Amino acid sequence: MKIRFILFIASLFSALSSYSQTIVDPCYTSVNYGTSFPGNSDIYSMNADLVHWTGSSWLGQWSNANVTMPPPQNQSGCRAVWIGNASSWTSGGEGFALRLDQPLVAGQTYSFPFTYVSHGFGSTGSFSLRFSTYSSQNYPSSYYVGNLPAVGTTWTTNTITFTATSSQGGHNWIFLHNGTSGTSGLVNSLCPTCNASPTCAISIGSDLTLCQGQTSVLNATTAGATYLWQDGSTDDKFAVTQSGLYYVTVSDACNNLFKDSINVFINSNGPLLNLGPDTSFCSSNSVVLNARKGFVSYKWQDGSIDSLFNVSAAGRYHVSATDACGNIFKDTVTVYDYRKAATLYLGNDTIFCNAVSLQLNAGAGFKQYRWQDGSTDSVFMAIATGLYYVEVTDSCGSVFRDSIRIEPDNII
Repeated sequence: MKIRFILFIASLFSALSSYSQTIVDPCYTSVNYGTSFPGNSDIYSMNADLVHWTGSSWLGQWSNANVTMPPPQNQSGCRAVWIGNASSWTSGGEGFALRLDQPLVAGQTYSFPFTYVSHGFGSTGSFSLRFSTYSSQNYPSSYYVGNLPAVGTTWTTNTITFTATSSQGGHNWIFLHNGTSGTSGLVNSLCPTCNASPTCAISIGSDLTLCQGQTSVLNATTAGATYLWQDGSTDDKFAVTQSGLYYVTVSDACNNLFKDSINVFINSNGPLLNLGPDTSFCSSNSVVLNARKGFVSYKWQDGSIDSLFNVSAAGRYHVSATDACGNIFKDTVTVYDYRKAATLYLGNDTIFCNAVSLQLNAGAGFKQYRWQDGSTDSVFMAIATGLYYVEVTDSCGSVFRDSIRIEPDNII
């Protein structure tokens, strides 16, 4: 599994704490845009409006709200919440809440950055956000933390930092509200592509499997960056020929430090192809043969190409599978039909005539045999008169029993 570590970056959608609480819906996409948008389990509205940027205008605002300020990067598809009034002020103000993926922990310090601007009808050029936490969608029970600094008509990112008190322990909602100040503004979504801060990143790809003798070049090239690989080399590329964990640390043009890693596997023998031992129908009407995932292609005896094959008739079945390196593997399995009870019959009671012994035969095809003396062959040689019996078990686990009595020859 690929592991990526970001050692330092100004993340606009994460709570910067050792407990890594994050906002569940940083992009505001779990609800539809519109005036006084209805909330759901991840984002909650208190008379606020959710607006959607088309590239030239905001959808979802009141017709006379006059919200025209594009998002910081003017990205089509970005969203924001507008808190304000279109023609008359909402009593008590407006706001919205965002759910955290984990509850706050008392004594831990958290930081949440927000990008916002004073804009639209009712804007006074001093848009300030009141920040609170709470444990449910019930604003009156919220815990007030503080206000973000007031901003004018230029998009601004400010961060509110606090240490959770014992009263906040277990809170999993954060609430932004403009109170009763009478000023309107936009709170931009926390998606990196919709905010003014540059988003620099590095990736050397996903985990990969190489064939024997194959080489793959890992590429970390980023303009103006420096590099340090796991072996101390400093090129922007690294050639891989052996299995193992490879990683690079990049100092990029954004003055951020990134670390990315990748696992490389060498395919020397291919995945395991094993249909298992011969099997049988018992109570069910079909058996599923599994050639297992991991191959590039499959081909069964009937030409089908899935990794699974459903068997509904007894017979011999085979599959060939090709791995990523072109190696071909084959396996075969036989399926028996034991859905009908097997027949066990030792014969009628009998007598010794001129013979001094008699062979009793329980028949072939059973999985286990056990005679009255504990022997386990399918046949038993009787050399004395008396009662003989056998217990057999078939491949489905069904048990059958039969007995026979041998009388002495009393004919004179």
